Amino acid sequence: MSERKFYAHTAENGEWEPLEEHLLSTAKTARSLALLPFADMAFDAGLWHDVGKASHEFQSYLCGKSGRVEHAVCGAQQINRRKHLCKDMWAATALMYVISGHHAGLPDYGTRTDNEDMPTLTAKLKRMCPDCGEYADGLIDLTKTCSAYTEFLQDGLTADGESVSRLREKFVFSVRYLFSLLTDADFLETEAFCLGRRAESKCDFAAAEEKLVKKLAEFKADTQVKKARSDLQSSALAAVDASSEIFSLDMPTGSGKTLTGLRLALRLLRERGLKRIIYIIPYTSILDQTYEVFKEFFADDEILVCHSNFDFDEYANGVNKSETDYGERSAVDKMKKSAENFDAPIVLTTNVRFFESIYSNRSSRLRKLHNLTESVLVFDEIHTLPIKYFQPCFSAIEQLTENYKSTAIFMTATMPDFADLCERYVRRRMGITLLIKDKRGFSAFHNCGFEYLGECDDERIAILAAQNKSALIIVNSRKKAVELYNAAVGNKVHLSTSMTPNDRAAAFKKIRAALDNGEQITVVSTSLIEAGVDLDFDTVYRELAGLDNILQSAGRCNREGKKSNCTTYIFECDGAGSSELEAKMSITRRLIDKYGAGGLRADECIKEYYDEIYKFSISHGGVKNYMTDAKDFIGDKPYKYNFATYADKFKLIEDASYGVIIPDADIKEELEKLSRVGHADRRKLRKFTASATYSTAKDLMECGALERLGEYLILRMPEYYSEDVGLTADAFELKII
Repeated sequence: MSERKFYAHTAENGEWEPLEEHLLSTAKTARSLALLPFADMAFDAGLWHDVGKASHEFQSYLCGKSGRVEHAVCGAQQINRRKHLCKDMWAATALMYVISGHHAGLPDYGTRTDNEDMPTLTAKLKRMCPDCGEYADGLIDLTKTCSAYTEFLQDGLTADGESVSRLREKFVFSVRYLFSLLTDADFLETEAFCLGRRAESKCDFAAAEEKLVKKLAEFKADTQVKKARSDLQSSALAAVDASSEIFSLDMPTGSGKTLTGLRLALRLLRERGLKRIIYIIPYTSILDQTYEVFKEFFADDEILVCHSNFDFDEYANGVNKSETDYGERSAVDKMKKSAENFDAPIVLTTNVRFFESIYSNRSSRLRKLHNLTESVLVFDEIHTLPIKYFQPCFSAIEQLTENYKSTAIFMTATMPDFADLCERYVRRRMGITLLIKDKRGFSAFHNCGFEYLGECDDERIAILAAQNKSALIIVNSRKKAVELYNAAVGNKVHLSTSMTPNDRAAAFKKIRAALDNGEQITVVSTSLIEAGVDLDFDTVYRELAGLDNILQSAGRCNREGKKSNCTTYIFECDGAGSSELEAKMSITRRLIDKYGAGGLRADECIKEYYDEIYKFSISHGGVKNYMTDAKDFIGDKPYKYNFATYADKFKLIEDASYGVIIPDADIKEELEKLSRVGHADRRKLRKFTASATYSTAKDLMECGALERLGEYLILRMPEYYSEDVGLTADAFELKII
């Protein structure tokens, strides 16, 4: 290394961080986070990632000189000059992807004809960069870097076409994994320099398991429903196979699936020596209810609830925007781009956040990936995964369970045959152990009838609901929920994700009190109440949707089986939904005609529903492929992969939601910090964050109701938020005018 002193960052207090210290600390942290086959590669990525800062040009930029100085690609260029020292191009190319993209995101490979202004790896390697060769010469010996990594890639592969495909998948996933190790280590070390090192979050899993076992033992099987719950839980625990990495837990609504799944996860974590439990849920709102359940067994600081998307620009105009190539001037600049890294013992997150942590190319998203390894991955309501993304989603699960020491549990109340689906759409059969084989006990949870009402206006549904002691109305959209809430009479409560978790918690408290005291109440909700909520209503009114939604809704009607003559009524409105929702409604309507409303629970009816849904998905866009669409994602060599292109194409949901912070006295300190340095504790902000669609957030921005602070959106016109119905861009919905 050069004897000249170089620096990596400046802190808010004016302190300078020596470059050598930053490189070495990042390298050591990356190695400590890595699984063994990746340890040397992770260390070297950390040691090389910021060598471009060892230049007169960058040091002048660091001191405040105007202009741009790209440094991220310099390390990749140094690797490229030394690639002959690696045993193969896999390791060298992996390091070049990871280092060149650690600010701007993993790039496409590109072609030889790409000019240096393009964002591809090939183009970046052509750019004129500041000279840091003298500093880089003394860093590492690449001949020792790649042997364990190469053995990992080649392990278990044979010389057939299938193995070539699997090698590509292993390589692409491993690059993302190495990228997450580097970017998380870089963020953590920068944060430590700026704020001090974060205390490690620990958890007494044994104590939590003991509490849960005790709670389950206290349940008395004194009714048919409770006995059936106990039997299903015992059957699931007895069926665990020590050699299996993927389990399927099919339990009907109301059977105690959440606690059973947690019991299984804790057991598997203990027996397999894993690090954390990641609970993945389709809907943001269910996270809050699940969090309330988990709080009984874990301390609050042991649980991370992660779903809010604060970055309003991320999907604007359909583009997954990258960070800048040239990076940050100060440590605070880097911290402003950081996000949660799933470093808690218990993580509650959504399908979108989970798979974004794998298929995004951005450092702020992908830094989580290494913390998905050595974990128990519990996928609740996994049947809700979009069919067209089966291939990438299940390929990712297969990689994590087969190569990265994780274990998966699939849970749902209406489980399709995923082994068959994977064989059909992922093109190979995954080994899935069924934990519930005998389903005769499911009938104990069929405690209400079904009746189809046809098309109804808001006034009729409101009148019908008011005739019941307790009624739940579930609709497909937030807009319809507000309209029906305004039409409802008597004691009423509204629920949707446009309310903050704090206000939803208050609403649930009000609902439980009314149900416990036998008071009249009408609840109007979006689909958030269909899963993970232990509430018991006399009657349910469900707007026509998918059959799975209707069966889930029925689980809120006479949940304990102690009442008689209880009914779930299916009705239709004049509102239209997405093409996928319209297809589900059409299929369900045909099944009602064929089987009658009373036959919707029949096995043949459920099977026919999923068959029709899969046919629709295949005929309307097909299954999005992860590796085999060579024309889109693969170059002429297996290691030439277009990470940025795939990240732009991977949209698990088309209409992303965004977190809007609703100011409150309890987060005054965090908001002041946000205004001052652009960085705050997301975990504290979450409870005061309402969800808004892109169109709602855009409308609120245009009327001046929202303030932008970096990536955050803050409501500055309180008239657009109500504790009763949440956030809206339409003041009329709040009865303000």
